Amino acid sequence: MNKLKEEISNTLISHLSVTPRQITRLDSGLSVLKFTVSSDSNTKFVIRLYPPDRNSYFKRERAAYEYFSNKKSNLVPKYYGNFKIASYQSIILKYVDEPKIKPTIELAEAYKVWLSLKELSKNNFNRSNFSLHSEVIIETLGKIHQILTERDLHSVDPIFDFKFKNSMGLSIERWLNLNLYSTNHTLIHGDFYPENILFEEETNSFKIIDWEYASLGDPNFDLCYFMLYSLGKSKFSDPIEHVKDKLHSLNDSRIDQEKVTKWTELVLLLMVSWFISAFYRTNDIKFIKIAAPYFRGLKSILKNGENHQN
Repeated sequence: MNKLKEEISNTLISHLSVTPRQITRLDSGLSVLKFTVSSDSNTKFVIRLYPPDRNSYFKRERAAYEYFSNKKSNLVPKYYGNFKIASYQSIILKYVDEPKIKPTIELAEAYKVWLSLKELSKNNFNRSNFSLHSEVIIETLGKIHQILTERDLHSVDPIFDFKFKNSMGLSIERWLNLNLYSTNHTLIHGDFYPENILFEEETNSFKIIDWEYASLGDPNFDLCYFMLYSLGKSKFSDPIEHVKDKLHSLNDSRIDQEKVTKWTELVLLLMVSWFISAFYRTNDIKFIKIAAPYFRGLKSILKNGENHQN
């Protein structure tokens, strides 16, 4: 790790003319290694390092930050560039200095951030730099499916099968094709939940971070994703009604309820799969506890779908 920190220091000195004072490793996600760097210039940086087997994640995040940088958008932290550090690809950002008492973003505030992202990428958007959301989802589920298959989790419950049937009786690939291949595409985040929307005290604004699932897709997916994240704090036997209630609370006639709620099933599948695969990669039981309410919600939808077909 000391060798890697030395490589980070050399990169900052040679490319950004920054002399690091302290380099600290953060708790890393499942995709990247993360470090904070304090410097003599009093600017603090975040370094995100992608191993070779996470190259697609790096490419998506780089494309997103380059897009926002070219747009001079304040929706994301300042982007300093991407560089090769040892065997890793890296992205260097300004550290978002949050208040000591960290505010949790409320739905109404997140909705405003979501609207800003949706409007920004509606026009003059170079679509060739991004994958379709369907491709990202299939890649993500494929990797998760591989992890679960190696541990024979499918013998526990068929719901974790990558090719499981949804409540309409369609395979996940066909359902994705029906829902995702349309012309109404904008840049979407793909992991739009409170911990990825940080409040920056210096600019008095929210910043969206962690763009490794960025793609071209239906922006309603991100809105549904944010609303369902709170499912983990309740028992919710009817996740679709939960989303409808959240939408109703926004009191905005521009919202198309059907277009948002149609993503409920896929969002729950992703959340269950991510947390279960995280458990099998880390052996941390907390991920099973986090996955439980999403699993119950997904089971409820599938059961209701079976009853409807019968």
